Amino acid sequence: MEQAVRPEEKLEQIVGNFHSSQNRSDDRSRSNPLLSGQPTARNLQSCLLCEGTGWKPVIVDGIRRVRQCECAIERRKRRLLQRLPERFRHVRLQELAVCDDVSRCFAPAEIQEKVINLLREKPDDSYAFFGPPGWAKSHYLAALYYHAVETQGVGCYYVQASELVRGFRELELYRETDVCLTDEILKFDAEQGIRSRIFLDEVERLPTMSQFAWGKMADFFDLIYRTAGSDSSKVQFCLASNLTREQFGDLWGAAILRRINEVCVPIDLFEFEESEAEKVTMP
Repeated sequence: MEQAVRPEEKLEQIVGNFHSSQNRSDDRSRSNPLLSGQPTARNLQSCLLCEGTGWKPVIVDGIRRVRQCECAIERRKRRLLQRLPERFRHVRLQELAVCDDVSRCFAPAEIQEKVINLLREKPDDSYAFFGPPGWAKSHYLAALYYHAVETQGVGCYYVQASELVRGFRELELYRETDVCLTDEILKFDAEQGIRSRIFLDEVERLPTMSQFAWGKMADFFDLIYRTAGSDSSKVQFCLASNLTREQFGDLWGAAILRRINEVCVPIDLFEFEESEAEKVTMP
């Protein structure tokens, strides 16, 4: 991200002007750390390149500009990775390996290898993981999120379904929330030319299956579908659930399941579980 500098302007003025130009989204950004990402002198340690402003001077085609400093970019990435549960913060897509310890992962080694190879080959695609507990779905989701943060660094959102519903409730009660994904956030990304990358875990673990929770989550799935449309370059959406696809359809409706299947590549680990069980029971 760069900004042109007029000859009479100083770096501090440019940084101030840039932030003042964001007035329409400032209130939302301050209340939602997921949207913030514009570093300020208050929250940056001193850096020799930017002197704590988060912006460094550069010359491009003979024009003085300011560019976001590497220290600000790295700080934003670290903040985004804090969204992951602590047990997943070490997960890297290129370091994923088959786990032979059946006390930690119940999935057969050959199935793990197939999934890992697919994700490494196409890490920017959208996926819907359906499978029993202990089949590494959350690990896969965390690895994809980490890849998104490392390669894109902005517009990346990791959230568990219970947090998302709680955020909708807080928003409904006019309270500040930092976990709610809305039209406003996706529109903000689109206006900035950013591809939103959303990772939703534990879809079945809602605080309550009230009409409010069901309605808000249904609206959220519909929002993702409308935003992505037929152009997958607009949104990367990945989810993980312990529900079977049939149970998911019973809970959210056949229309939502159909839309999820259109947006995401379904990885149904229950099918592999059933095939493994058949091998054991067959004479």
